[in-house]
Amino acid sequence: MVKHCCIPGFSNTSSNASLFRVPAKRFYAGAKYEWAEKLERLIRSMRQDQCLDDLYKKDELKICEHHFTSSDFLKGHTLTKLKIGAIPTLNLPEKSCHIIKQRQRPPPTERKLELVAYHKSLNDLEKSAIRYLPDSWQFQMRNGHIMLHSASDIGIFPNIVIKINNALTIHAAYHGWFSNAGTAIGSLDVEKTTLTGIIRTVSDFPVCQGIMPKTNCNIENADIIKHQRMSYDCSSEMLTVPPPPSTYQIALRSRSCEVFLCHGNKCKPCLDAERRLRQTETRKTRYMEELENKPLSRATRKSLPSRTVATIRIQEQKIEELEEIVSSRLENEKLQLGLDSGLCVDMDTIFSEGLRKNEVSPFYQLFWKEQAKINKTSKKGRRFHPELIRFCLTLAMKSSGAYEQLRDAGLLVLPSRRTLFNYRSVHSSSPGFLDSTIQELKEKSRSMEEHERLLVLSMDEIKVKENIVFSKTQDRMVGFVDLGESRPANYGEAATHALQVYARGLVTSFSKPLTYYATKSVASFQLSSIFWECVGILEDCGFRVAAFVADGPSANRKMFQELNNMNLEYPYKCRNIFNAGNEIFLIFDPPHLLKTVRNNLYASRSGGTKLLAKDGKVIRWRHFTHSSSQTI
Repeated sequence: MVKHCCIPGFSNTSSNASLFRVPAKRFYAGAKYEWAEKLERLIRSMRQDQCLDDLYKKDELKICEHHFTSSDFLKGHTLTKLKIGAIPTLNLPEKSCHIIKQRQRPPPTERKLELVAYHKSLNDLEKSAIRYLPDSWQFQMRNGHIMLHSASDIGIFPNIVIKINNALTIHAAYHGWFSNAGTAIGSLDVEKTTLTGIIRTVSDFPVCQGIMPKTNCNIENADIIKHQRMSYDCSSEMLTVPPPPSTYQIALRSRSCEVFLCHGNKCKPCLDAERRLRQTETRKTRYMEELENKPLSRATRKSLPSRTVATIRIQEQKIEELEEIVSSRLENEKLQLGLDSGLCVDMDTIFSEGLRKNEVSPFYQLFWKEQAKINKTSKKGRRFHPELIRFCLTLAMKSSGAYEQLRDAGLLVLPSRRTLFNYRSVHSSSPGFLDSTIQELKEKSRSMEEHERLLVLSMDEIKVKENIVFSKTQDRMVGFVDLGESRPANYGEAATHALQVYARGLVTSFSKPLTYYATKSVASFQLSSIFWECVGILEDCGFRVAAFVADGPSANRKMFQELNNMNLEYPYKCRNIFNAGNEIFLIFDPPHLLKTVRNNLYASRSGGTKLLAKDGKVIRWRHFTHSSSQTI
């Protein structure tokens, strides 16, 4: 069959001109879909006949080259193509001879528009995604739902994620924050909307800006949550590990924030939370103005000068009173009698007889022998035994106040706090991995069999004293928050916790503390970065990480979700990015899980804060107390 140009008045064929196929819009999406729709509208404005519809159905509609300019072509070595978006503008008829004369229209009648059901089930939605999903988007089928997200997003969470379940109910997430079903997203009819229309509608929804306080104050409100939005530097061509975040923004949102809006720039929950927050700030400002001339209970950096002056005057009066008390006690001590020398001889005799009869432990014997030897030397010539130093270090760590009181009593001769500090400062350490630790791990792995190199990582935080001191050995101030050079943190703040990472052998008794970091409030993505750094160093040293154990706070639970990429089918393991084919099991510490269950059960008592239920049946603390009182 000979092909002809579809423009009226031109009968060019493939023998005397180049013909180009008109794209049918039912086969395309995105830019090609819009181009095909413009071409169809232009051709139908010049032709209205049954032959045109047949050519569209057979996808055999052609336009010759005489209707396009030279800039509308893409010329190759052997083939010439039309550019996407090229519209015929040359040699077009002023009025088509095929247009049928218009008849007088009948009066309009009201007709109900019947919407076409594009998706009747999740399988129809999957077929549409395979056929019409834009190139910049990807989809995943999971347990009873489909996930759509942008393929160009790199990071822990994509910018926008669309989730549709079996009931064709739609949910959307913005940087990991999912909207509620009753919001603007939930009103979108998935059954009557095309897949491209769903993506375009969700992308065009305005996003809630969150809460904006008047001042940069610390937000301590259970109804307000920090929402982190991260962007990554992807300039490197090959990414073997998740890249560290280059910049990240933190937005304050209400716990029930709707995220996606129909109009405006803030949702109602965020507006209400912002109003309550500003009312709290106003009340706090008024309270500080009322306390302007009152004395301080404790000094702070934000103390008012007038309150500081009032406090100094009160402290001066207290100092004068204390000086009078000290002078009176010194006078009373001069009148007191000393300890009887005979009692000292009796005590020495008792300890000596006990040592000769070997009725005490070896450490007890060493301790009293050292005390007898030290009492015979001068203060400048005292040398303490290493075991005695270890014992005193343990006592000082338990309670520094009790240790000082024991020294001041004069019953025992113990090292001073300065001596103990010098012993603790012999080995200088800093947050992060030390070269000596890495070298020791490499030497240890060479002497192990392959099955002995399986390790279990554990991570936990311990409370430390909040203090900033100067270290002579390191020649710097220590005590600040420190998560390493490659991780963003609130540097300049005093650390309140120490994050310890420990490694233990899975089939051996090998144990080794790897590193520590000074923290105050650590986020999940920072914990993930520390975890992968430890795994990479251990794999480089010859070990293989088989499992990872941590307790169950919210940051650790979110970190586990990030490690396994929100895999709901296998939430207890993740892929080892440093050792292809191997997996790392993610385990919550069983004692902490038991403690959490116990606390939740106890909180469900009468007058408690929680109500536990399973399968519609309430679980209360009195059920356990009642069963324990029953005899079996």
